[in-house]
Amino acid sequence: FPAEATHSKLVVGGRVVMTVALRDITERRLFEREQEILADAGDALASSLDYAETIRSVAGLVVHHVADLCLIDMIEVDERGHRLMVVHADPAMAPICEKMAALPIDREHTLARSAFETKQPQLIREMGPELWASVARDDEQLRLIEALNPRSAIVVPLLSHGELLGAMVLASSRPGRYGT
Repeated sequence: FPAEATHSKLVVGGRVVMTVALRDITERRLFEREQEILADAGDALASSLDYAETIRSVAGLVVHHVADLCLIDMIEVDERGHRLMVVHADPAMAPICEKMAALPIDREHTLARSAFETKQPQLIREMGPELWASVARDDEQLRLIEALNPRSAIVVPLLSHGELLGAMVLASSRPGRYGT
């Protein structure tokens, strides 16, 4: 655990006595991290009037603080979906993310399917080949998903006045990262 130490030296009866007090600062560190994330989010949200640029900034923030992978799927007026972006914490994954973002999506073949159907967030504690195959449209998309290796995820619907705009998938390459 993170700790803060305070030490002092006392002379008692001609002998030097050293004391060390350790304080658990876990809660303070969590609070500081939350404040940092909120400040970064405020900056990202205020940085541009262009919604795509704002969402790109938020996705970058997500992979910096809470996820290895962020996928954002949007629903158009005609009810078709399109993948706005895919961002990974590892810059070496950028070519795979670009290929994944370029693929067409539909409401049946996306990790965001549950958010599209229920407008509710979903926690996926463990995922692997069986789930990957169920959301892949074809072999190409399955290979890309396998390369990105999502092992757990949080799926969040993007709503405005109760209307579904899309969904954000925050995925981790660690099983069980989100929830126990």
